[in-house]
Amino acid sequence: MELKPEKTRLTHTLHPELSEDGKAGFDFLGHHIRQYPAGKYQSDRNSQGRILGFDTLITPSLKASKAHQEEIGRLIRKHRCAPQAALIKHLNPVIRGWASYYTNSDAQSVGELSKQDNLVYLKRNCSTRAKKGGISRESLLNRLISRQALTLASINN
Repeated sequence: MELKPEKTRLTHTLHPELSEDGKAGFDFLGHHIRQYPAGKYQSDRNSQGRILGFDTLITPSLKASKAHQEEIGRLIRKHRCAPQAALIKHLNPVIRGWASYYTNSDAQSVGELSKQDNLVYLKRNCSTRAKKGGISRESLLNRLISRQALTLASINN
């Protein structure tokens, strides 16, 4: 096995000034691994129970988050004229797969999953408002809620 010098760099996960490029942490398989300084009560401990002074976080990398958002945007644009059920049917596997890939990381604790959820909501909401002719949010919600109520009533009867 041979290491390529252009892809190899020495990095420090806690102090950026000790890294070759001045950045702390590194990206690996879509994860960003970095250590952050932590106080006495928030810090990790070693095997002997001593305080280390830092907390290690493994989060989705910025590149992976951006690629996921671009994929969501592409699906929303592709199914712009389709009904909401068809759009949701195509979005669910992508969102579920991305979330399950980052299940064992700190994505939940740093708020990355809720950020992604909010961005999906905003893109879908923007697409829906454009499709419905720029009507107000309240009017759109009233329409959707009344249609869902009618659908539920017809299913229950």
